[in-house]
Amino acid sequence: MLKAHGQTVSAAPRKPRPYFVNLPVDLACIGGLSLVTFLLLYFLHSGARTSTVISLGASLVWIVNYPHFSATSYRLYRSRENMDQYPLTAYLVPFLLLAGAALSLQSPTGIAPYYVKFFQIWSPYHFSGQSFGIAMIYARRAGIAFSGLERRILRWFIFSTYLSLMATIETGVRSYQFFGVTFPALGLPPVVAEIGQWLVLALGSALIAVLVLRPLVRHGQVAWMALVPAATQYVWFGLGQQLPSFAEFIPAFHSVQYLLIAWSMQLKERLDEQQLAGSARFVASESVRWLAANIAGGFALFWGLPHAVSWIGGHDLGLTTAIFFAAIQIHHFFVDGVIWKLKNPRVMSPMLVNVDELLHAPRSPRAGAPVPA
Repeated sequence: MLKAHGQTVSAAPRKPRPYFVNLPVDLACIGGLSLVTFLLLYFLHSGARTSTVISLGASLVWIVNYPHFSATSYRLYRSRENMDQYPLTAYLVPFLLLAGAALSLQSPTGIAPYYVKFFQIWSPYHFSGQSFGIAMIYARRAGIAFSGLERRILRWFIFSTYLSLMATIETGVRSYQFFGVTFPALGLPPVVAEIGQWLVLALGSALIAVLVLRPLVRHGQVAWMALVPAATQYVWFGLGQQLPSFAEFIPAFHSVQYLLIAWSMQLKERLDEQQLAGSARFVASESVRWLAANIAGGFALFWGLPHAVSWIGGHDLGLTTAIFFAAIQIHHFFVDGVIWKLKNPRVMSPMLVNVDELLHAPRSPRAGAPVPA
C-alpha cells in the first residue's frame, strides 16, 4: 500500500518475471542443452564413451561441475551471518564428514565402500530435489499456483525417475568402482527395476493429464517452463542411461541449472549489499569475479584437497580422491537442503529477479535512510 496526498492507494501488481535472463537462455540452461545433446548423440553418435566424449566431459567438470559445488560453499561461508543462520550445517556437518573420511582412510575395504555408497545413493536423489525446486521456481515466476494434487504428481514423477534409476543399477550381484574404491550393488531382484519403469510411465501419464491436458481443456495456463526440469530428468535418468556417451555429461547439465540460479541470486544480493545502481559494468565484473572464484574454489576442493591428504598422510591418491569427492558432495547435499528453502522470503525474493532489473536497477537506499514518498 502507498500513501499519496493523505490517501491510501494500492500499488500496481508487479508483473510476473518468468525468466532469470530470457526464454532462450533459461530454456537452454534448465534442460534445452540436455535434450539437444541427447538427440544429437542418439541419432549421430554410436553412444559409446569415446576418448573425445571423455575428454569433453572431463573439461566440463572443471569449468562447470566443480564450480557449482564451490558456489554452494561460497554462499554458505561467505559471511558469519550465513553461517550462524545454519550452525549445524556450517559447523557440525563438516566435522562429521571429516571424521567419516578419516575412518574411511583407515579402512579402505571396510568403511570406505559404504562411505562412497552413501554418496552414490544420495547424489541422484539430490538431482531430483533440485529438479522439483526449479520447477516450482518457474511456476512461481509465471504466476501459477499449483494445487496440492498438482504439486504431488509433479514431485512423485520426478522422484519416480530416481527410484527407477536406483532399482536398475542396484539389481543383481555386481560391484562398481569410484576412483580407488569398489562398492557393491544392493542386489535387488530384477522385478523391482520393471516395477520402477512402470511407475515412471504411470506417473508421467498422470503428469501430462493434470498439468497439460486439464489446463488446455479449461483454457487455462500451462506451466511449460515448470515442466522442462521434469522432462529433462526423465531423459537423464531414463532414456539417457541407454547412452553412455550422454551419461558423461549429466553432471555438467545439472550444474548449469544450478549455476544459472546461483549466479542470479549472487548478483541481486551483492547489488543490495553494496547499495549500487544496476549496470552492465556491475553485472559483467561481478559475474567474472564470482565465476573465477568458484573455478578456483572447485580446483582447491577437488584437486588440492585429495592431493594434499594423499601427500601428507601417504595414502593412495585414488583412495583419497574417492573419499574426499564423496565428502565434498555429501556436504553440498546438506548445504543445499537448507540454503535454498523456497518458503524463506530471503531466498525466494532474489530468485524472482530478472537480469534486466540488475542492469537497470536504481541505487538501493541505505539502511535507515528516508525513503521518498
